Amino acid sequence: MLATPLAKTSLGAGWTWFDRQYARGDENNRDVHGPLPAYAVAQLFFHYNPHRDWQLSAKVDNLFDSRYRSFALLGRNFFSAGTFDAASAAPEQFAVPGAPRALWLALRYERP
Repeated sequence: MLATPLAKTSLGAGWTWFDRQYARGDENNRDVHGPLPAYAVAQLFFHYNPHRDWQLSAKVDNLFDSRYRSFALLGRNFFSAGTFDAASAAPEQFAVPGAPRALWLALRYERP
């Protein structure tokens, strides 16, 4: 008996939420820049088995291409005046941007 394409297909979704967080080095949580805001990232998964030995899959990370910062470090910027000046180093929050949208495709063959 032949299976329908719908029976050979699976689809899934995921959603991850992260609460606000303070920068590393801001142990008293009083940095004037405040904490990094909360953010959420959605994922989508797809699997298709055209034949018992083959599987085609796809995954999309950050489905809606959310812009977020995932980590920050509180430090001193020695280049705040445009050139190196240790005397006028200003406290600054150095933030890491989150991963952009990514698409993963895979084709798998496995002998029974």
